Amino acid sequence: VDMWTLAVGKINANTASAQARLAHWLAGDLMNNHSDEAAFWNESSKGIQKEISTRDKIMRNYETAQLTMKRDRYDKELKDRNQAEKVNAKSKAMSGFAQLQ
Repeated sequence: VDMWTLAVGKINANTASAQARLAHWLAGDLMNNHSDEAAFWNESSKGIQKEISTRDKIMRNYETAQLTMKRDRYDKELKDRNQAEKVNAKSKAMSGFAQLQ
């Protein structure tokens, strides 16, 4: 991964795939299939795959937390609205009873 890609955080599955293909090509193209360069790019692609997986998990957890907060907020608003309607209905009933007396 070049420094620009690391700096702007645009590491994605294509980056890891390209590095894996490069490592495969280097291992096949070089006479010594166990070259340091091929091993470096292979390790780099594995590291990027792990980073992508971790980032995806973090995003899923964040989205789940956001949805939970929205649902909790909606539930509270609905409960408050129902409570207000009950209080309003009781006060109307009491005022009607007071008028009858």
